[in-house]
Amino acid sequence: MEQGSLDPPRSSAGDMLHERFEHIRHLFSALTGNARVIVITESIAAIFYEWYGTYLPLYMLALGVDEMQIGLLSSVLVLTKLVSTLLGGYVADRFGRKRTLVLFDILCWGVPMFLYAIAQNPWYFFAGRLINGFVYVVLPSFECLFVEDVPVARQPAVFGALHFLSGGAKLLAPVAGLLVAWLGIVPAGRAITAICMVSAVSMAI
Repeated sequence: MEQGSLDPPRSSAGDMLHERFEHIRHLFSALTGNARVIVITESIAAIFYEWYGTYLPLYMLALGVDEMQIGLLSSVLVLTKLVSTLLGGYVADRFGRKRTLVLFDILCWGVPMFLYAIAQNPWYFFAGRLINGFVYVVLPSFECLFVEDVPVARQPAVFGALHFLSGGAKLLAPVAGLLVAWLGIVPAGRAITAICMVSAVSMAI
């Protein structure tokens, strides 16, 4: 008997790739109806939000916002997020999930991004942060619409697909770096926040 005949079979690289592909295929095969639309739109929007999140502090500094003010602005955002999270269920019941999602996405992403794009001093960022935090009102509506027509057994795959694509958007953050290197931080910051505004409004509509 040959020495290696009793060794357990080993998975080849091809088998591992096949398993990965099947796992990804399973994630995306669960996407239908609202879930498919939301995953596509959120994945596209995530690209621009990664650009915005990465370079906004540098943009603020370039426009004269100091380090302490940036910290205070972050606290304003957290405070409004806490308040809006508590209101989400009531607002969804009062106005309906789709109306809440569309209205607050436009107001709480579109308006702040417009303010950031034309910002001249810290007050623009204060107003933008104050409004932006209220986007968390949409969370109950978003999650209900996302899975309302997805069987319970397939909901983990649907959420997995959303997080997979949203996480992949981070890989495109260096594109914004090229824009900053080419234009400079202030013109690039205005361009990035303007792109986010257009993305937020168009995706909501």
